[in-house]
Amino acid sequence: MNKIINFLKRYLLKHPIYVITYASSYFLKGFAFNEHFYTTEEIKNLVLKGKSIIRLGDGEINLLLDLKNHYHKFSPKLKNMMREIISDYSSE
Repeated sequence: MNKIINFLKRYLLKHPIYVITYASSYFLKGFAFNEHFYTTEEIKNLVLKGKSIIRLGDGEINLLLDLKNHYHKFSPKLKNMMREIISDYSSE
């Protein structure tokens, strides 16, 4: 219950759309994040093919939402760089 309260304190007032979207999706039957777990061999093959591995976790999401993390300060320059990487991404 504390995790839910902390989540709401952190995001509800600053990013209500994020909270509403997350909450409405979370309780849907079969809800799952778009996650992929690769074996070491699969990662090796992807990297050899020139693919990159992208991970967006809490720190990255907080950065994109202008929120501070306890392990680094917010940086507008880093936020803009991340947005550029995301918007320019292609499966190529």
